[in-house]
Amino acid sequence: MRHAHWNTATSLLACWLAAVGAAEPKRPLQPEDIAAIRWVFSPAISPGGEEAAWLLIEWDQENPEERKQVLWLSPTDGSRPPRAVAAGHERVGQPLWSPDGRTLTFLSTGTGNKGLKQVCRLNAGETDVVPLTTSAQSVESYQWSPDSRAIAFLAAAPSPAKTGTEPIEVGQHPRNTALWVVDVATQETHQVTAGSRHILDFAWSRDGRQFAVTTAPSSDFDDIFLHTTLALLDRATGQVSRTLHERVGSGFNIAWSPDGRTIAFPERTEKRIASRLALVPAEGGATRDLFAGYRGSPFEHIQWSADSQHLWVQSFESAQVRLLKVNAKSGSFERIAGDVQNYWRYAISADGRTVVMNAETGQCPPNLLVLAEGRQPRQLTDANPQLAQFALGNVREVTWQSRDGRTIYGVLVTPPDYQPGQPRPTIVELHGGPSGWFWNGWLGTYLSRGQFFASHGYVTFLPNYRGSANLGVEFTEANIGDWGGGDYRDVMDGVDWLIEQKVADPKRLAIGGQSHGGYLTAWTTTQTNRFRAAVVDAGFADLATYNLTSDISTPMRAFLQGDEIRQRDFFRSRSPLTFIEQCKTPTLVLHGDKDERVPLANGRSWHRGLAFLGVETEMVVYPGGGHLLSRRDHQLDAMRRVLDWYERHLQDEKQP
Repeated sequence: MRHAHWNTATSLLACWLAAVGAAEPKRPLQPEDIAAIRWVFSPAISPGGEEAAWLLIEWDQENPEERKQVLWLSPTDGSRPPRAVAAGHERVGQPLWSPDGRTLTFLSTGTGNKGLKQVCRLNAGETDVVPLTTSAQSVESYQWSPDSRAIAFLAAAPSPAKTGTEPIEVGQHPRNTALWVVDVATQETHQVTAGSRHILDFAWSRDGRQFAVTTAPSSDFDDIFLHTTLALLDRATGQVSRTLHERVGSGFNIAWSPDGRTIAFPERTEKRIASRLALVPAEGGATRDLFAGYRGSPFEHIQWSADSQHLWVQSFESAQVRLLKVNAKSGSFERIAGDVQNYWRYAISADGRTVVMNAETGQCPPNLLVLAEGRQPRQLTDANPQLAQFALGNVREVTWQSRDGRTIYGVLVTPPDYQPGQPRPTIVELHGGPSGWFWNGWLGTYLSRGQFFASHGYVTFLPNYRGSANLGVEFTEANIGDWGGGDYRDVMDGVDWLIEQKVADPKRLAIGGQSHGGYLTAWTTTQTNRFRAAVVDAGFADLATYNLTSDISTPMRAFLQGDEIRQRDFFRSRSPLTFIEQCKTPTLVLHGDKDERVPLANGRSWHRGLAFLGVETEMVVYPGGGHLLSRRDHQLDAMRRVLDWYERHLQDEKQP
């Protein structure tokens, strides 16, 4: 296969941009416009490459807590227009074709959307849907057997009925996920594991007699983080026949090569923060780091080629999602479809010659794109033609030098009327994680608000500072034990660079972030008063108390190289609350009252501390809200409040 056959998306992207920009801009994006965006997601392709399936996701206007997820089909050659199938099923997930190409399956809660998620089959006529599983708990994920005769799936082990008022025994009776197999012809179901261990992921052996599984003692987060192993499991007995590795990470799936010899999996690094793509012989033996020195992070989905010679790898590099074809022996690779600005999911035909992906640009959310070897790319959907009426900003990747000589990547969104050399009020957005990242693509959701702010006239700067998972293992782990150190300096070095480039107005700067981005926002406002407004969204203010109340205390100790009991002074030294008296920045605090990742007390302490000190501050609590806001009305409210807060403080040129 030649790389040139795949590097053919430029003309298509130009077509997208022309279509989006054809109409004269009428007005800036509003929160309701962002909520109205339809998302093309979860693409699947038939083994022969002739047909594509995907989900079209949009808010259910009748239920502010739910999104409709409808299954669509289209021939990849575009000979017929896309069509919605499985009528009445509006909570669909994970479409998959059987390896023989005869059957399309998916997860569904049924036509009333009130049942448990089950594996369903789409029959001839594309409206008749037959459930294949009758699990007592919702199916979480599933895979076809290589011979297309069975489906294995994960579902939580049944639990006794409860009223919801019983005392909760903390840490007791975890809800472990078990592995099951259903015979497609008879629908006879066999429970492979008893639920005494928690199964996170699995892959079939080529003969269908075994599974490679990642498993932990329980579903407790600490158990998963510290004790996940890779093992071989007998299908008939459910017994572990061989443990292959005892330090397994996360971020992407495990995959067993078609020749049965090798298993690819996420190996957790020695520092336990990042994961790398490792190979291990199915017969046991030493692991091999396939991507040693690679400056990027595999995530979501990896897949073997039919001849077991290559791996298809989805990876994030600098500020873009890439599709890589990796030689399983040498680790050398080629980038597929390098002209595609960004995408989020892909699927590939059995012969590796046809790819479908939900590709996006900076001005257009994902559409379904078909890339066939030797052919021009084909766009099968136009999910959001209404965006042509909005004023959208320009999105591009940027780099700058940190003060210690590192090249740092980020994304810059400039307003549609931006003129080079004319500084504009600038909003700095900080991602969560801390191993998250921002991307050079569509930034128009309730949390990634670059287009939202740019549409209202603001430059938005989204830095991937050290600790981000965009430049390989070393960079991802570069902020271990140094929160509020190098990451803070990377952000400020980027701001200084924008000022030098006459992009950002130094007198009108704002900063905000969610989760770890909220922490880094609070920290930044205790280290400098250069920002005129801040938004701390689900952020933590005091690392010591936070780490005793969060559900992720163990990975936090790995990040900070210590614990909050025996290294109290260090935890205090990296806590915004320790230096709160230095903060003079007007701060909006947002928090969900059911947030277990960053409990509500964190937001309250920052808000009340600032109020006590006479710093302008407001706080909004979202009833029932978790770490991420799931309700449409809450997301709309948060977007409105954040924009209003920035506009109130960035409208004039007075010094803070």
